[in-house]
Amino acid sequence: MALTRSQVDKAGRTLSSFLKDPQTVSVEDITPALAVADEYRATFQEPMNAAAMWLRSMTKTEGCVQPVVSQRLKERRSVLRKLPGASLWRMQDLGGCRAVLQSTTEVRRVQARIQARQPDAKVYDYIDHPQASGYRGVHIVAKYGGGSSSYPERSIEIQIRTQLMHQWAITIERLSDATGLDLKHDREPTEILDYMALVSQFFDSAEKASTVPDGLKRRLDAAEATFKEYMRRNHGIAL
Repeated sequence: MALTRSQVDKAGRTLSSFLKDPQTVSVEDITPALAVADEYRATFQEPMNAAAMWLRSMTKTEGCVQPVVSQRLKERRSVLRKLPGASLWRMQDLGGCRAVLQSTTEVRRVQARIQARQPDAKVYDYIDHPQASGYRGVHIVAKYGGGSSSYPERSIEIQIRTQLMHQWAITIERLSDATGLDLKHDREPTEILDYMALVSQFFDSAEKASTVPDGLKRRLDAAEATFKEYMRRNHGIAL
């Protein structure tokens, strides 16, 4: 039997309450709540497969050079990290796929084709409006499944990045793993985040084939020295 919204919401509230204050939820309630959350997450597999197949078709139709398309279900630990203050039912990135392309021009072509086919999709443009961390890319949340499909309708997040944007995102994840910090969401330490934000600006200038401003280069060099010293002093990592 398919899970109902009320079942998913209840499980999400239980887990959220537990994560905020373990004393407010009995141990007996945690196991079934986790089971519901895992079952709900699994329902995104087939819609995600369809979205990834469609994305591969879009990149081919647009003549993208050696596109790299991947997909992933959000891991349980990532879901739990996001849950406090969020609705499990409304999470838009439980299932996602990504295209890494050669240039911003290719990104915009694929974005336009997806939006033409999915006019109701939600678009988050982090290229023209990068996140505070420096993250750049385009995220499109569109619905797949339902209707005559054999699987339920689910919102799938499609990420489109250039290779440099992707390299930046991989670097921030590796730094998070190395330091034990959530650098994608935290505002500290500034020694890392300020440096990565400047790297993002530098990459953006490179992709636009524009001259890197002298001021940006000087700030980047100074931030890099501060970043390396911070990593050495606080995490024993020599870069």
